[in-house]
Amino acid sequence: METSAKDIDFKKVQNIIKEELKQFVALKVWVENQKEVIQAEADGPLFPILSKTEKQNERKYKQIQRTLDFALDDIEREIITQKYLDPSRPTDLFIYLELGMKKEAYYKKKKSAIYSMAKALSII
Repeated sequence: METSAKDIDFKKVQNIIKEELKQFVALKVWVENQKEVIQAEADGPLFPILSKTEKQNERKYKQIQRTLDFALDDIEREIITQKYLDPSRPTDLFIYLELGMKKEAYYKKKKSAIYSMAKALSII
């Protein structure tokens, strides 16, 4: 049976997406660090490795990046990028004013972006 949007707890979905995007920021750094190790032809990692999640990290990074690139329209992507990926963590008010949006339109787009990401990442 297909789950309708009405049956989904938006706050729960939003919290999952928020957490995944927080991890995505770290994964972006991890990907760059991996490239550096390969380019330097290093003998191994500079730091101890406590878990074997390299392939999982790489897959997660690629899937989130693909979702950001292709599952969202330009405004949704900008909202998600500013709200969850910008290190300064601007407020919703700041973002919708900067984008020249009305409050209601902003929250509708933000919700749509979160649902689109959740769908693309098979969370819902």
